[in-house]
Amino acid sequence: MAVEIIVPVAFFLFIFGVVFVIVTARNRERMAIIDKGFDASLLYRENKKSAFIRYGFTLVGLGLGSLVGIFIEQWINKPNMEGVIIASILVFGGLFMILGYLVEMKIQKKNEQELL
Repeated sequence: MAVEIIVPVAFFLFIFGVVFVIVTARNRERMAIIDKGFDASLLYRENKKSAFIRYGFTLVGLGLGSLVGIFIEQWINKPNMEGVIIASILVFGGLFMILGYLVEMKIQKKNEQELL
């Protein structure tokens, strides 16, 4: 009975702790950059669209990889073929990460040419 209460509470405390450490470390890092007299523009990202492109391609790759892995598992029709699903998720995720990087580089080159 106590485990049913302790585990969710511990989980949320862990998540809170991780987020708290990340936020405080980021704040300390930013304050150190400002105190040292460096340019504050280092703190801001220029292009958030590229992050969305990369994350989008990665998530599409993971979804497609899981779909292909499930189809392969059904096609082979053998029990305990979870390794095929995991491998296809990793392969497709990696391929789509590379594809997202290439698309991002193409967009950056296009934007640089438009500025000239």
